[in-house]
Amino acid sequence: MTEIKIKYMISLFTNASDIIPNASTYSRLATALGDTYIPITIQEMTPSGSKNRIAMENQELGLKVLFLMNRIIIEKYPTNLADGDSLGTFESFCDLVNEVIESLLGVFEKDVNRLSFVSTYLLKKEDEENINPISSKLFVFPQSHNETNTFEWNWRMVRSEENTFGEYSEKMNYITSINRIRGMISDNTNNEEFEGLNVEFDFNTIAENQAMRFDIEKIKSFYAHAKIWHNSHYRTMMNYIKN
Repeated sequence: MTEIKIKYMISLFTNASDIIPNASTYSRLATALGDTYIPITIQEMTPSGSKNRIAMENQELGLKVLFLMNRIIIEKYPTNLADGDSLGTFESFCDLVNEVIESLLGVFEKDVNRLSFVSTYLLKKEDEENINPISSKLFVFPQSHNETNTFEWNWRMVRSEENTFGEYSEKMNYITSINRIRGMISDNTNNEEFEGLNVEFDFNTIAENQAMRFDIEKIKSFYAHAKIWHNSHYRTMMNYIKN
Protein backbone atom coordinates (compact mmCIF):
# COMPACT_ATOMS: atom_id res chain seq x y z
CA MET A 1 0.00 0.00 0.00
CA THR A 2 1.13 3.53 -0.77
CA GLU A 3 0.98 5.83 2.25
CA ILE A 4 -0.25 9.39 1.68
CA LYS A 5 -0.21 11.90 4.53
CA ILE A 6 -3.56 13.70 4.52
CA LYS A 7 -3.65 16.08 7.50
CA TYR A 8 -2.05 17.04 10.82
CA MET A 9 -4.09 19.01 13.35
CA ILE A 10 -3.92 20.27 16.93
CA SER A 11 -6.61 21.88 19.08
CA LEU A 12 -6.44 24.22 22.05
CA PHE A 13 -9.72 24.15 23.98
CA THR A 14 -10.31 27.65 25.35
CA ASN A 15 -12.75 30.55 25.27
CA ALA A 16 -12.00 32.19 21.92
CA SER A 17 -15.39 33.88 21.50
CA ASP A 18 -13.74 37.32 21.58
CA ILE A 19 -11.55 36.57 18.53
CA ILE A 20 -14.04 37.74 15.93
CA PRO A 21 -13.74 39.07 12.35
CA ASN A 22 -13.13 42.80 12.76
CA ALA A 23 -10.37 45.32 12.14
CA SER A 24 -8.94 45.06 15.65
CA THR A 25 -8.66 41.27 15.45
CA TYR A 26 -7.04 41.40 11.99
CA SER A 27 -4.47 43.88 13.29
CA ARG A 28 -3.63 41.73 16.31
CA LEU A 29 -3.37 38.59 14.17
CA ALA A 30 -1.05 40.36 11.74
CA THR A 31 1.13 41.26 14.72
CA ALA A 32 1.14 37.66 15.93
CA LEU A 33 1.51 35.79 12.64
CA GLY A 34 2.99 38.24 10.15
CA ASP A 35 1.89 39.21 6.65
CA THR A 36 2.26 35.73 5.09
CA TYR A 37 -1.14 34.73 6.51
CA ILE A 38 -4.36 35.62 4.69
CA PRO A 39 -7.54 36.26 6.76
CA ILE A 40 -10.61 34.18 5.90
CA THR A 41 -14.14 34.41 7.28
CA ILE A 42 -15.57 30.98 8.10
CA GLN A 43 -18.89 29.72 9.46
CA GLU A 44 -19.29 27.85 12.73
CA MET A 45 -22.52 26.08 13.65
CA THR A 46 -23.48 26.83 17.26
CA PRO A 47 -26.60 26.04 19.33
CA SER A 48 -27.86 29.54 18.48
CA GLY A 49 -27.18 29.21 14.75
CA SER A 50 -24.38 29.92 12.30
CA LYS A 51 -21.71 32.39 13.45
CA ASN A 52 -19.03 34.22 11.50
CA ARG A 53 -15.58 33.25 12.74
CA ILE A 54 -12.08 34.03 11.54
CA ALA A 55 -9.31 31.83 10.14
CA MET A 56 -5.79 32.66 8.96
CA GLU A 57 -4.13 30.72 6.14
CA ASN A 58 -0.53 30.47 5.01
CA GLN A 59 -0.80 28.86 1.58
CA GLU A 60 2.95 28.43 1.15
CA LEU A 61 3.16 26.35 4.34
CA GLY A 62 -0.23 24.68 3.84
CA LEU A 63 -1.23 25.89 7.32
CA LYS A 64 -4.58 27.14 8.66
CA VAL A 65 -5.37 28.62 12.06
CA LEU A 66 -9.10 28.57 12.89
CA PHE A 67 -10.64 30.50 15.77
CA LEU A 68 -13.90 28.85 16.84
CA MET A 69 -15.98 29.83 19.86
CA ASN A 70 -14.38 27.31 22.23
CA ARG A 71 -11.38 26.06 20.33
CA ILE A 72 -8.34 27.23 18.39
CA ILE A 73 -7.33 24.76 15.67
CA ILE A 74 -4.04 24.64 13.79
CA GLU A 75 -4.07 22.28 10.82
CA LYS A 76 -1.63 21.43 8.06
CA TYR A 77 -2.75 20.16 4.67
CA PRO A 78 -0.69 18.83 1.73
CA THR A 79 0.55 21.48 -0.66
CA ASN A 80 0.77 18.78 -3.34
CA LEU A 81 -1.54 15.76 -2.87
CA ALA A 82 0.23 13.86 -5.66
CA ASP A 83 3.32 13.91 -3.45
CA GLY A 84 2.36 11.67 -0.54
CA ASP A 85 5.04 13.25 1.65
CA SER A 86 4.38 16.95 0.98
CA LEU A 87 2.87 17.28 4.47
CA GLY A 88 6.30 16.72 5.99
CA THR A 89 6.98 14.94 9.27
CA PHE A 90 4.83 15.09 12.37
CA GLU A 91 7.91 16.25 14.29
CA SER A 92 8.32 19.31 12.06
CA PHE A 93 4.60 20.06 12.41
CA CYS A 94 4.86 20.03 16.23
CA ASP A 95 7.85 22.38 16.08
CA LEU A 96 5.90 24.75 13.81
CA VAL A 97 2.83 24.51 16.05
CA ASN A 98 4.82 25.61 19.09
CA GLU A 99 6.12 28.65 17.20
CA VAL A 100 2.59 29.62 16.14
CA ILE A 101 1.14 29.03 19.64
CA GLU A 102 3.83 31.16 21.28
CA SER A 103 3.09 34.00 18.83
CA LEU A 104 -0.70 33.73 19.27
CA LEU A 105 -0.77 33.47 23.04
CA GLY A 106 1.68 36.33 23.29
CA VAL A 107 -1.03 38.54 21.74
CA PHE A 108 -4.23 36.77 22.87
CA GLU A 109 -3.72 35.83 26.50
CA LYS A 110 -5.61 32.57 26.89
CA ASP A 111 -5.55 29.73 29.36
CA VAL A 112 -6.51 26.33 28.00
CA ASN A 113 -8.33 23.40 29.58
CA ARG A 114 -7.73 20.62 27.02
CA LEU A 115 -5.23 19.78 24.28
CA SER A 116 -5.35 17.39 21.35
CA PHE A 117 -3.44 16.36 18.24
CA VAL A 118 -4.55 14.32 15.23
CA SER A 119 -2.87 12.78 12.19
CA THR A 120 -4.67 11.30 9.17
CA TYR A 121 -3.30 8.99 6.48
CA LEU A 122 -4.52 7.23 3.36
CA LEU A 123 -3.12 3.77 2.67
CA LYS A 124 -3.89 3.40 -1.04
CA LYS A 125 -4.19 -0.11 -2.47
CA GLU A 126 -1.88 -0.86 -5.37
CA ASP A 127 -3.06 -2.72 -8.50
CA GLU A 128 -3.57 -6.44 -7.82
CA GLU A 129 -2.87 -5.94 -4.13
CA ASN A 130 -5.21 -7.85 -1.82
CA ILE A 131 -6.14 -5.91 1.32
CA ASN A 132 -9.02 -8.19 2.32
CA PRO A 133 -7.02 -10.08 5.00
CA ILE A 134 -6.61 -6.88 7.05
CA SER A 135 -10.28 -7.05 8.03
CA SER A 136 -9.79 -10.51 9.55
CA LYS A 137 -7.23 -9.00 11.94
CA LEU A 138 -9.76 -6.46 13.16
CA PHE A 139 -13.13 -8.26 13.13
CA VAL A 140 -14.88 -11.47 13.99
CA PHE A 141 -17.34 -11.72 11.10
CA PRO A 142 -21.01 -12.68 11.47
CA GLN A 143 -22.12 -15.58 9.30
CA SER A 144 -23.34 -13.34 6.47
CA HIS A 145 -20.00 -11.53 6.08
CA ASN A 146 -16.42 -12.49 5.34
CA GLU A 147 -13.22 -10.76 4.28
CA THR A 148 -14.03 -11.31 0.58
CA ASN A 149 -17.58 -9.98 0.34
CA THR A 150 -17.16 -7.07 2.81
CA PHE A 151 -15.63 -4.13 0.93
CA GLU A 152 -16.37 -1.21 3.31
CA TRP A 153 -16.03 -1.14 7.10
CA ASN A 154 -15.23 1.11 10.09
CA TRP A 155 -13.05 0.13 13.06
CA ARG A 156 -12.33 2.26 16.14
CA MET A 157 -10.53 1.58 19.41
CA VAL A 158 -9.74 3.85 22.38
CA ARG A 159 -7.36 3.44 25.30
CA SER A 160 -6.17 5.84 28.00
CA GLU A 161 -2.92 6.22 29.88
CA GLU A 162 -1.03 8.70 32.03
CA ASN A 163 1.69 10.58 30.16
CA THR A 164 4.48 12.66 31.69
CA PHE A 165 6.03 15.67 29.96
CA GLY A 166 8.67 17.62 31.85
CA GLU A 167 7.35 18.25 35.36
CA TYR A 168 3.74 17.71 34.26
CA SER A 169 1.48 14.69 33.92
CA GLU A 170 -1.85 14.23 32.12
CA LYS A 171 -4.24 11.34 31.53
CA MET A 172 -4.78 11.03 27.78
CA ASN A 173 -6.99 9.16 25.35
CA TYR A 174 -5.45 7.37 22.36
CA ILE A 175 -8.08 6.92 19.62
CA THR A 176 -7.36 4.88 16.50
CA SER A 177 -9.79 4.73 13.57
CA ILE A 178 -9.27 2.50 10.52
CA ASN A 179 -11.87 2.67 7.75
CA ARG A 180 -11.88 0.83 4.44
CA ILE A 181 -12.98 3.29 1.77
CA ARG A 182 -13.36 3.92 -1.94
CA GLY A 183 -13.06 7.35 -3.47
CA MET A 184 -11.30 9.67 -5.87
CA ILE A 185 -8.13 11.75 -5.64
CA SER A 186 -8.31 14.92 -7.75
CA ASP A 187 -5.84 17.60 -8.72
CA ASN A 188 -6.11 20.35 -11.31
CA THR A 189 -5.76 17.96 -14.26
CA ASN A 190 -6.42 14.35 -13.22
CA ASN A 191 -8.97 12.28 -11.32
CA GLU A 192 -7.83 8.94 -9.88
CA GLU A 193 -10.19 6.40 -8.35
CA PHE A 194 -8.74 4.53 -5.42
CA GLU A 195 -9.48 1.92 -2.80
CA GLY A 196 -7.72 1.66 0.52
CA LEU A 197 -7.70 2.49 4.21
CA ASN A 198 -8.26 5.81 5.96
CA VAL A 199 -6.23 5.72 9.18
CA GLU A 200 -6.56 8.39 11.87
CA PHE A 201 -4.79 8.77 15.21
CA ASP A 202 -6.44 11.15 17.71
CA PHE A 203 -4.74 11.94 21.04
CA ASN A 204 -6.43 14.18 23.62
CA THR A 205 -6.38 15.05 27.28
CA ILE A 206 -9.48 13.74 29.04
CA ALA A 207 -12.68 15.77 28.92
CA GLU A 208 -13.46 15.15 32.60
CA ASN A 209 -10.77 17.63 33.69
CA GLN A 210 -12.03 21.10 32.69
CA ALA A 211 -9.60 23.14 34.78
CA MET A 212 -7.88 25.97 32.87
CA ARG A 213 -4.48 24.48 33.68
CA PHE A 214 -2.47 24.87 30.46
CA ASP A 215 -0.40 28.03 30.21
CA ILE A 216 1.96 28.68 27.31
CA GLU A 217 4.94 26.84 28.84
CA LYS A 218 2.88 23.73 29.64
CA ILE A 219 1.37 23.77 26.15
CA LYS A 220 4.78 23.98 24.51
CA SER A 221 6.09 21.14 26.67
CA PHE A 222 3.05 19.04 25.74
CA TYR A 223 3.56 19.44 21.99
CA ALA A 224 7.31 18.94 22.30
CA HIS A 225 6.51 15.49 23.75
CA ALA A 226 3.54 14.86 21.41
CA LYS A 227 5.88 13.81 18.62
CA ILE A 228 7.24 10.98 20.83
CA TRP A 229 3.81 9.66 21.84
CA HIS A 230 2.53 9.97 18.29
CA ASN A 231 5.44 8.27 16.58
CA SER A 232 5.47 5.33 18.99
CA HIS A 233 1.74 4.69 18.47
CA TYR A 234 2.01 5.30 14.72
CA ARG A 235 4.77 2.70 14.33
CA THR A 236 2.88 0.10 16.38
CA MET A 237 -0.40 0.49 14.50
CA MET A 238 1.04 0.81 10.99
CA ASN A 239 3.17 -2.29 11.55
CA TYR A 240 0.05 -4.14 12.70
CA ILE A 241 -1.93 -3.05 9.65
CA LYS A 242 0.74 -3.71 7.03
CA ASN A 243 2.33 -6.93 8.33
